[in-house]
Amino acid sequence: MSDEPGQEIIPHVWVGSYGSITSKHFLETNKIQNVISVCPCDDTLTGYNQMVVSILDVAEENIMKHFPDCNQFIQSSIDKSQNVLVHCEAGMSRSVTIVAAYLMWKRQISPKEAITIIKQAWPSASPNSGFFSQLELYHEIDYTVDQTRTEYRRYLMANMAEEREMHGYVAEMTLAADPEFHNSSSYSLRCKKCRRVLVDKDNIIEHEPGKGQQAFSYHKRDSSLNITETASGDQGEINTSANVNASLNPLLASLASSKNNCSSYFIEPMEWISNLDQWSIEGRLDCPRCNTKLGSYCWSGAQCSCGRWVTPAFTLHRKQVDEMKAVRLR
Repeated sequence: MSDEPGQEIIPHVWVGSYGSITSKHFLETNKIQNVISVCPCDDTLTGYNQMVVSILDVAEENIMKHFPDCNQFIQSSIDKSQNVLVHCEAGMSRSVTIVAAYLMWKRQISPKEAITIIKQAWPSASPNSGFFSQLELYHEIDYTVDQTRTEYRRYLMANMAEEREMHGYVAEMTLAADPEFHNSSSYSLRCKKCRRVLVDKDNIIEHEPGKGQQAFSYHKRDSSLNITETASGDQGEINTSANVNASLNPLLASLASSKNNCSSYFIEPMEWISNLDQWSIEGRLDCPRCNTKLGSYCWSGAQCSCGRWVTPAFTLHRKQVDEMKAVRLR
């Protein structure tokens, strides 16, 4: 590898370190006309078309939301037969991720294939783990960064929960569209009292069932449940669900023996949640029409009645909502 602060990856597309934009010789020699600065950048380049993406090189940063604009910037430069330089501080992670996303979008390839292409010319290419995971998600959602895609919304939801835990607030709240006005699903949940649509199928977050009451701390278990007996039978025999249910109180037994023993639906944060702000860690979920309490939310998570811990937790109590399925008329 040369000592140059940047290198051409494919015709017209260059990647480099911060030193590449401070070297007039490098910019002029390689006929750079367009620049994407993927870092906090105070240097305004006179005579260049510069785009600034002010993000840090940390795994929690949402770099994926910048892919569409950067792709268009790069493509526009290529269409004009102009050279574009994508740089960050070290030229290893942020800038490489942006160029990899462009290659993936343009050539319909995987993250590994894109990084391999970049490394052939720029061996130091090494996106951080969070950025590489976002490239993998970008590949899974067909190179479209769109909040209508369930997978992308789930990533944003997890990112918000992590940000809330690290910093004590959520700087940029991303909420799922209100299905009362944008509902196209054949399945939805409505307020039992006023019939207002609350969520559709894509807003419901499924989770693997936990181990029932054995998953709860001891003081939350039902006193009639014998943990020793339900954990294992004599001579290693595993008890059937019927035997376990027999040791529960009537309410828990009915939940456990039903098809779904979860007493709540876990959902995405929705536009209609009125008391949700960047500082609140927990609160009520009330119907936006009749103000009936439907459930609660907690960014730190909550334990489902099946025993599974879900983070973050936005829950609607099953007893407060009705499932609605569209009927196709012949």
